[in-house]
Amino acid sequence: MTKTIAQRITRYVSVFVLVAAGVLLLVAGVALRFTSRRSTWGEALWLLPWIAAGIAIVYLVMVVALRVGLRRIVPAEMAESLASTSEYRLLVDNLEDVVMTLARDGVIRQASPSARAVLGSPPEELVGSNIADFLDEEAGAQVLDWIASGTGAEAARFTLNAHRSDEEPIVVKITLAPLPGSDEVQAIVRDVTARKQHEIELLRMASHDLLTGLHNRKRFEEDLSRELARANRSQAHGAVLWFGLDGLKDVNRTLGHLAGDELLVAIARRLKATTRAESSLARLGGDEFAVVLPEADAPEATAAAERLLKEVSDVAVPVRGNVARATCCVGIALYPEQGGDVNEILSRADMAMSRAKRAGSSQHCIFDDGEEWRDEAESGRVWAEFVQIALAEDNLIAYAQPIIDVGTREVVAYELLVRIFGADGQLIGPDRFIPIAERWGLIVDIDTWMLGEAVRILEASGDADFLVNVNVSPRSLSDGRFLEVLKRILSVSAIAPRRLVIEITETAVIFDITKAGEAMRSIRGLGCRLSLDDFGSGFTSFLHLKQLPVDEIKIDGSFVRGLCESLSDEHLVRAMVEMARGLNMRTTAEFVETECILGMLASLGVDMAQGYVIDRPRPADEVMEARRLR
Repeated sequence: MTKTIAQRITRYVSVFVLVAAGVLLLVAGVALRFTSRRSTWGEALWLLPWIAAGIAIVYLVMVVALRVGLRRIVPAEMAESLASTSEYRLLVDNLEDVVMTLARDGVIRQASPSARAVLGSPPEELVGSNIADFLDEEAGAQVLDWIASGTGAEAARFTLNAHRSDEEPIVVKITLAPLPGSDEVQAIVRDVTARKQHEIELLRMASHDLLTGLHNRKRFEEDLSRELARANRSQAHGAVLWFGLDGLKDVNRTLGHLAGDELLVAIARRLKATTRAESSLARLGGDEFAVVLPEADAPEATAAAERLLKEVSDVAVPVRGNVARATCCVGIALYPEQGGDVNEILSRADMAMSRAKRAGSSQHCIFDDGEEWRDEAESGRVWAEFVQIALAEDNLIAYAQPIIDVGTREVVAYELLVRIFGADGQLIGPDRFIPIAERWGLIVDIDTWMLGEAVRILEASGDADFLVNVNVSPRSLSDGRFLEVLKRILSVSAIAPRRLVIEITETAVIFDITKAGEAMRSIRGLGCRLSLDDFGSGFTSFLHLKQLPVDEIKIDGSFVRGLCESLSDEHLVRAMVEMARGLNMRTTAEFVETECILGMLASLGVDMAQGYVIDRPRPADEVMEARRLR
């Protein structure tokens, strides 16, 4: 305020001085003119009283003007200052953050009303206490050290563990800044507990299976990689047990998917309770689990497998007068002797589990380096080489299956499906080579090939409303190469990106929901549509669907096949449709095999459908040629 008044007074004085100087110059000019007509300077002395009178008049005018000006300035400045102070207090009193004034020893001298909500005490009770009283011991010492020594103009920010007056733990963000011209410090305290809990939950989701709470495949592979590195450094050993449940699909079909989920949760709980703390237990997806047993030899791993078989078979979940049960088979691989990296050891354990399943229910099997096992492993390598050659020589072919609008029965899109020509010219289905491609890191190349085919078909269609769906594997979704290829293809293509629908399985999202969400937002940012495939297969996506940038959901076929016979499937499909509609998403039903199912889908409000009752997959070029000839 003082600075502003001084500036205004200076401005007024400057004006008055200029006026006075002008008047004096005028008087002096007149005097000179008169004296020039006289013979001597002395004869002009009679002008002095007039000059003095002029100066006195100017002086009086200046004084009066200054007094009037000051009367106008000072009240205005005081009013402005009071208004500013009032507005500041109003702002502080209505902030959700706590604004405090602290002495250099941390004692609270003032606090805003929000202290009651954040710290649990009214501001008048906080005055005289120390800010460190509300912080954990280490956090309090950190803040007091800064207050005692922080004399610079820079503010400091801390995120610290604290507690309310009732000892409820909270997390706060504190901003500290010295007050100019004072020995006090201003502190702004913000409650960030909810945000921190959300961050922790996101981190947990990134490494845990959302249904069972166990580690997910991503976290398991990371743990296994660290364990293999440790074993290599210290020449230690251990075992990996890979086990798959038998009977879960029957539970889903007869008692419903909710019963299947309850059984999975109960089994996971039992396994966690009986697994050693140093072991890493994970749900790999669907009905498959795995555990790493550090320092376990073959007999110990076999004993652990037998315990797992018994624990799983003992789990029983009552469901509406029935009991949901499952058994499992276990495959064992030892490291480092049977594999030195993650892919190799998991491949051995998977192979052993497949061998155990062929032997019957509740069996376990340990990988053997014998000739028969080597032949099976070699078969995997042969298949991988076969896929590599097919990619290099362009022996892949895209098949297309129509997707119709349920209401009009018109084809609105096609889903592309990949096939490979065998040596004899016969077509090989994806179930034969996709698992191998995923295991050997070739799936990204297949997905990018299919992406190119989709854009080629869209460019040739000439129909601005025609859509093509392309499936993308979990590995492609997390691989930066796929996104770069997608971006490059769209940049040189004339098609509207919205005509390309990227299908991502629910299991891919669950595998790593944080990374999947980032990749999905990147794809959506390029203008493509997104479809969540196999929706409902794990029921975990219900919890987080609203957070995903999805345009449509594809209802898993296990809910669709029995729609005309199962009342529970009908209720579940209806719930999915209503939920999707509420989130402004469209719905597609796959595996539609009868007219009865198609009619049921129409009555339930499903938007689109695909399946054998509509048409089987056919070579994409034939489909497009037939479409052009219509």
